[in-house]
Amino acid sequence: MMRQPRIINSESDFDDAIRSLNELSELDVKTDEQLNAMAVLSLLVDDYQRRNSADTAIPPDPIDAIEFRLDQIGEKHKYLRQFIGSPSKVSEVMKRKIGLSLQMIRALHEGLGIPAEILLQDPRRQLSKNPFQAKDYPFVEMFKRGYFSFSGTLTAAKEAAEELLEAFFSVLPKDQTLVPRFRKTAGVVTDTNALRAWQCRVINRLRGEQLPDYDKNRLPENFVQNIASQSQYQYGPQNVKEILNRAGIHLIYEAHLPRTRLDGAAFMLPDGHPVIAMTLRHDRLDNYWFTLMHELHHVLNDLPERASCAFMDDTGQQNPVGKGEEQDAAVREMEERADKSARDALIPADVWRTIGRSMCGVRDSRVVRCAAVQRQLSPAVLAGRIRWETKNYYLFQDLLGKCREQLMPHEEQGQDNE
Repeated sequence: MMRQPRIINSESDFDDAIRSLNELSELDVKTDEQLNAMAVLSLLVDDYQRRNSADTAIPPDPIDAIEFRLDQIGEKHKYLRQFIGSPSKVSEVMKRKIGLSLQMIRALHEGLGIPAEILLQDPRRQLSKNPFQAKDYPFVEMFKRGYFSFSGTLTAAKEAAEELLEAFFSVLPKDQTLVPRFRKTAGVVTDTNALRAWQCRVINRLRGEQLPDYDKNRLPENFVQNIASQSQYQYGPQNVKEILNRAGIHLIYEAHLPRTRLDGAAFMLPDGHPVIAMTLRHDRLDNYWFTLMHELHHVLNDLPERASCAFMDDTGQQNPVGKGEEQDAAVREMEERADKSARDALIPADVWRTIGRSMCGVRDSRVVRCAAVQRQLSPAVLAGRIRWETKNYYLFQDLLGKCREQLMPHEEQGQDNE
């Protein structure tokens, strides 16, 4: 087996290539493999000479390289359909009306043996070993929601999927670990790739949003209580965003993707600003406030120690994570602390000890509303706590309220599928 010809980057490499070409040309009978090697070596020699000539601005032309390779193997343009696509697509590429996509470059490199550096037009760039593929992501849904800076059709987007996904995911913080917390549901598998895509969408939307520097040690002592107290006001969610932003914490709403079951997330941007992101998957004020306070606990207590983590939470009905979920004891303990912190922030423990038993026996919404107003609590939050304590989620649906319409424009609401 002959050694695969490689890109020429030095005079020594050039001399070796010329020597190999001379040896091959002197053979009276040449095998197909030897003919192929001669063709590739000729391209590489030509590439090196162009790159090191006086006019270094002229790169090796990929279309010329393809034409040269077809001539070497005695094939016509129709032979390229297996690498490029339809006859019309082949025609457009070879007439230089459209450029080569990464998918085409990969196929031509593997199928025709043309060096990737020539096809890529950049000797410093390499084809990734694990390319992004549309099938691994909810690509169609991402396209419909405008995740990509792309104005073409869905068909065209699929053809350029590797480039689009590579650019899209380039903002993801390196070495950041997902810490998922999801209730175990029979027959439902959480799509980790969809979670990553959603996170990147959030990061892309936050680009350009300028906030003051974040410093936990400079937050006022009543910071958490101030956030929780906003739950009693009609415009509490708007007030909360302003308070958090002034503290250097991003708050953003982005609809969940299918198969994520995601309610909220907390993670750190590379610039040192924390992010609280919420999907508003459950259009209820009680879930809104619980999820917000849960993620705020992660920001203030867990991210300082685990800045490389991205907490992804299904707060749902605040049920514990089911057995069999991939979650170690330390993470489970953190999530349980975040749950308790959220409950105690919204309804202080001493208040719940005073009214909890009697409230759990109430079935009249007017009584719950009155008790909440008397104690400066949100009726939705108090109703949600009673529903969770009693595990009766049919109660007080008239008190739970809605939040999605006022916080998330209609075009950003996505779909409610899991």
